[in-house]
Amino acid sequence: MWLLAARCKRLIQAGDPLQLGPVAISRDPLLERSMLQRLVDAGFVFPMLTEQYRFNVDLLSLCSRTYAERLHAHPSVATPKRSPAAEWIDTAGVGFDEEREEGGESLHNPGELRILLATLEALREEGVLPEQIGVITPYRAQLARIREAAPEVESGTVNAFQGREKDVIVASFVRSNAEQELGFVADPRRLDTCGREPLRGLDREAVRRSDRRHAVLAGGKRFRPFLERLLALGPVTHVTVAPEEPGGLDIVSLLV
Repeated sequence: MWLLAARCKRLIQAGDPLQLGPVAISRDPLLERSMLQRLVDAGFVFPMLTEQYRFNVDLLSLCSRTYAERLHAHPSVATPKRSPAAEWIDTAGVGFDEEREEGGESLHNPGELRILLATLEALREEGVLPEQIGVITPYRAQLARIREAAPEVESGTVNAFQGREKDVIVASFVRSNAEQELGFVADPRRLDTCGREPLRGLDREAVRRSDRRHAVLAGGKRFRPFLERLLALGPVTHVTVAPEEPGGLDIVSLLV
């Protein structure tokens, strides 16, 4: 793009500088910022389209602060068709910790995968079709296990799914550790992308946040405001461990 800019008299760019940037293998942080973002940071002023046609006012609240409350929903999509529009499943204290894949650097969470599969089953029982569901996760190791366990639904990393639309999005954040580390999960652009993917849908709208350890994520200063907005949309569902099965999942508690 920079080579093109040097050879033209007028350059017109359109896009969202707050979307996730390019995936850069180099450790040079400059390469992780798009050309549009660099121009914004340099003081260039861009007009903003403030009306969106993708999601209702409840889902919009998840990312509205990112856009200084300037973004609003068109009347045709503004009214939620389901309440709550987003659900949080809290697994604090049940021992579902993240694990590093053998011989690699990516992370996965076996306990969280069980919650995710139970959530997909609950959605199917409610009449939601597999093609209406999208599953996103920041980590490729978790994604590989999701695709193996639930090949009937479309799944991808947060970066790869950016811009896609589904009636229901199930997000698996993976991170759960004693060190309270979030890594790139705390990137505000990645968090906002998780909240922007649900489509208005034909007969329901929901964002289900499957199995995240509330204590770890709530401790992140960048994640906490996102979590507060999410919790404002509906009650928290807690997961418990069935005492007769050490490590077993209390499905009834999960799905209530």
